[in-house]
Amino acid sequence: MVEKVHVLLLDVAMYDVSLLYIEDDTKAQEHYAKGFSTLFHKVYLASDSRSGFSLYQKEKPDILLVDIELPDESGLSLIKRIRQKDQETIIVILSAFSQQEKLLEAIGLGLYRYLIKPVRNTELLSVLKESIEIVQSHKSNPILLCQGLSWQSDACLLYENENEIPLSKRENALISLLYSNRNKIFSLEDIAYFVWEEREPSQQAIKNLINRLRKKVSVDFIRNHYAVGYQLCG
Repeated sequence: MVEKVHVLLLDVAMYDVSLLYIEDDTKAQEHYAKGFSTLFHKVYLASDSRSGFSLYQKEKPDILLVDIELPDESGLSLIKRIRQKDQETIIVILSAFSQQEKLLEAIGLGLYRYLIKPVRNTELLSVLKESIEIVQSHKSNPILLCQGLSWQSDACLLYENENEIPLSKRENALISLLYSNRNKIFSLEDIAYFVWEEREPSQQAIKNLINRLRKKVSVDFIRNHYAVGYQLCG
C-alpha cells in the first residue's frame, strides 16, 4: 500500500532550496523533517519509490535524500532511473548496509554522500548544508528583490542599478530569511533565531542590523509592520 505523500511548505527557512526525502520509516521521516524545516524552503516527503519518483518529476527538487531500502523498489534502482536523464541533482543516500557490494553499486551513480544508519544528527546536518552550498553556487545569477535592486546570495552582494554593495554575513542571512517567504512577516524572534547562531541578540541589535542594511541603498526594500515584524517589499 502506498503511503500518503506529504509536502511541507515552510513559513521560515534559511535557504531557498528544496529537498525530496524518500524514507519508508515514517517515525524517522517525521523526526528528521522537523529539523529540515530550518534549512529548506520546501520539503517533499514520500515513503516509497513510486510516489518519490512522481514527486521528483513534478517538483524538480534541488536535493534528494533517499533511503536504500524502500518497500516497492530499492533506493539504488530509483536513483539509476533518475540518473538516466539527470546527472546534476545532488543525491544523498541513507543505508543500514555497509556491505561492499552495496557501496560498489552506488559508486557509479554520482552520489554526493553515502551515509550509514544510524546517522548522527550533526553528520546529516553537515552533509545537507554542504549540499545546499553547492546548489546555491549554481544559482549564482542575481535575484531581483524590487525595482532597481537585486541580490546575489553566494557573493554577499546587493546590486543597485548595477552598483555593487557588499554585505556582511548577517546582512546576507537577513535578506535570505526575508526572501525565503516574501508573503510572511518575520518577527524579531524569527530573525534572532536564523541570523544569530552563537548567541541571542537584543532587540536593539536586530533593529540596528536592519537600519544599517537600509542605509546601504536608496530603495526602501524592507517593510516594517509595527509591533509585528519585517517583510520584503514588493
